[in-house]
Amino acid sequence: MPTSPGSTSAAILAGHPTRPENGHRGDPCPRCDGSLELARGIEVGHVFKLGTKYSTALSAEYLDENENKHPMLMGCYGIGINRIVAAIAETSFDDNGLIWPLSISRSRCW
Repeated sequence: MPTSPGSTSAAILAGHPTRPENGHRGDPCPRCDGSLELARGIEVGHVFKLGTKYSTALSAEYLDENENKHPMLMGCYGIGINRIVAAIAETSFDDNGLIWPLSISRSRCW
C-alpha cells in the first residue's frame, strides 16, 4: 500500500492491531467474526516490553498471593514531540501553509 512521507501501513484485524504482512484485506479474524482492514497511519509513539531485565538488576519485586517474590514485568513508552509536529504538518495544511489545530495552537489567528 503506498504511503506518504513519514507514514506507514497499519493493519487492523477486526479491531485488534496486527502487522500488514500477516494477511490481506478481507482475511477473516481468527479471534472473532471480523475481517482484516488496512489503513495508513503515522507513528508518533511506541511501546517496548522490557520484561524483567531491569527489575531483576534493581531488585524490583512484588509478592504474589502466597507471598512469594517475583521480579516485576516492565515496559516503557514514548511519544515523540518531533513526530507529533511532523504528523500535524503532514495532515493539516492548505495552499497557504500549515493549519495548526486549535487544540495545540498557542493562540487564535484570523
